[in-house]
Amino acid sequence: MKSLFALIVGINDYQHPYKKLKGCVKDANNIKEYINTSLKDQFSLKVESLIDKNATYINVMERFEKHLSKAGPDDVVWFHFSGHGSQAWSAPEFHISDASKKDQTMLCYASLPNESYNLADKELAVLIYKVANFYPNGNKKENPPHILISLDCCHSGSGTRVLRSSSYNGIRSANTVARERVLSSYANGYYTAINLAIPFAPHINISACRRHEIAGDSTNGGAFSTGLVKALKASKNDITYADLYLRTRAEVRKIRRFQNPKFSFLAEMNPYTYFLSQKKSKHAAEYEVYFQGGRWYIKYGIIHGLIKAPHKKINVELLTANKKKKKIGAAQIIDIGTLRSTLEMDLKFSIKSMFSTLFGATRIYIGAIRSLPVKKEFVLISGNDNEVNQYINNWSSFENIELTQTENGIKNIELKVEGEIKTLKNDVGDKVFASQDQDEIATAILQMTRWHRFLELDNTDPLSIIAEGLSFELFLHNPTRISVEHFGNTQVVNASFKQHKNEKLGISPKIFIKDGSRNYFFYLFYMDKDYSITCHEEETIFRGDFDGDGVTDMDEKTGTKITDHLKADDYNKAEVTFTHLDFQNEKGLELDLWKDVKGIAPAERERTSISYLKLIVTSQELDYFQFIQGGIGTKRSDSNPKDSAKLPDDWATFKIELRVKYDS
Repeated sequence: MKSLFALIVGINDYQHPYKKLKGCVKDANNIKEYINTSLKDQFSLKVESLIDKNATYINVMERFEKHLSKAGPDDVVWFHFSGHGSQAWSAPEFHISDASKKDQTMLCYASLPNESYNLADKELAVLIYKVANFYPNGNKKENPPHILISLDCCHSGSGTRVLRSSSYNGIRSANTVARERVLSSYANGYYTAINLAIPFAPHINISACRRHEIAGDSTNGGAFSTGLVKALKASKNDITYADLYLRTRAEVRKIRRFQNPKFSFLAEMNPYTYFLSQKKSKHAAEYEVYFQGGRWYIKYGIIHGLIKAPHKKINVELLTANKKKKKIGAAQIIDIGTLRSTLEMDLKFSIKSMFSTLFGATRIYIGAIRSLPVKKEFVLISGNDNEVNQYINNWSSFENIELTQTENGIKNIELKVEGEIKTLKNDVGDKVFASQDQDEIATAILQMTRWHRFLELDNTDPLSIIAEGLSFELFLHNPTRISVEHFGNTQVVNASFKQHKNEKLGISPKIFIKDGSRNYFFYLFYMDKDYSITCHEEETIFRGDFDGDGVTDMDEKTGTKITDHLKADDYNKAEVTFTHLDFQNEKGLELDLWKDVKGIAPAERERTSISYLKLIVTSQELDYFQFIQGGIGTKRSDSNPKDSAKLPDDWATFKIELRVKYDS
């Protein structure tokens, strides 16, 4: 039986000047009780907890390295922290790659402003890296365990928003620590002047809220931890992380309307992996279905590649949000919107579920779309005529993907059939994937097709104006030569780079905003040639000041009265609050889409590389994880009308094609 190594931290009893909390120990006990009762038949449990005075900085570091690091490749690691979150000035050496110049931190017990350090994000990255790669004795692991990190604290250090719920009358946020850290103090000296690269390991990170929000606290526990445990118990552990996110968000919003948990899938972790498992869901094209304002909606629309097809309804199967995916009803998409579409439901299902929703029961449904009116894609198939004909006859068309023996179609994918071996090649003839299994080939074709569709995704609605006043640029660090060509909303960046030792080509994407009166949600995806799609920083949010009074529209809605405005660089880069002085720059307000510079390096023996940065800008929140997917085959070495029922077609895309030549 595989083991679950858990480390659970809960701190209520903070010392002055930090405010004591009420529900963190309750969180720790609830999660420990959930593990011991709900997971005992699934795992050999290795659970440790650090409560109040035992949850010191030294003890947390030590239990990571001596307890969690024992997990082998088939095991699972879960670290949970409930307590104060804050910001602190980072060591000067990190400032060149992090414009905010701050660490996001968790306050351990006795973390006093001038006596001890907090557990910084850069240290947590080192701890996760060591758990993923090394045993306590230093021996290398063949493969990393499944790692889950859940944090019920506020990382922004901002406690200015008024809380709207009397039962959640506390916040898990502490003021920014003024003292600047020394480089040697991070993770027992892990970082040095010549080793500033933050290590990266595959894991799933679940946070209580967005970086600009606060985490609610009460004697009953944190809003996030309470919602998470409720969602897990309701699903009986039989749920993907993508579906768990939907359930947890629904539970948390019932408790605190303006708190939105965030799930991050790092280093190509698959959102459709089952909870605490390596198993991935085979179901595709599944999206949240919900009831709002007297209508049913599915979170699927034009931005996902859906094409408006007049007089053509799209059938949707309604499923339970668990591994069995039991069919419980049917519906049709009758009106396609940008981020969501309107459903016409089976009457019996609609009445029953509508009343459940209205009377407070949390019901999360999944809509499975089996046939999509999307642009037809062709896969060029070649090989022995008899084998090709047999393969075509056995092909089950899905998502409008067809096989063709002529080269008249778009040649993004080529399939060569040679006996038992089927080989996939890309548009330039490079081998991508080979298998004897037709299902594996079909899955890879679907992944490649979705990658190409996402790359070409664009809003052609002439009424959409959100892109006006925005410009997207890529800044390169350490290049030998650079040239840039512009083709509408697409840029082609050509760069040469000469590698020295372990140096990488650094990339730093920025957006420039001239219109500060509206809200923007930015989602930046990195698309590699192995057909992976990653979103390193989730969303970056810009809150607009619609009436020009110096208070953002969102703050006015939630009751905040901001009296002291700082420059954008003094704010966490996940959200920007601004003054009109910030727009005196000719290009507009400069906003970093990544909080630090990220490096890319070639695969072994690779002399050139092509990758893409795809930016989606929306006026409303997008479930970005629906676009994420892992790579195929060999991975690169390092890269990483006015109808209130409709959402406006208010979105845009920008694209940068990065072509790098690596000089010898």
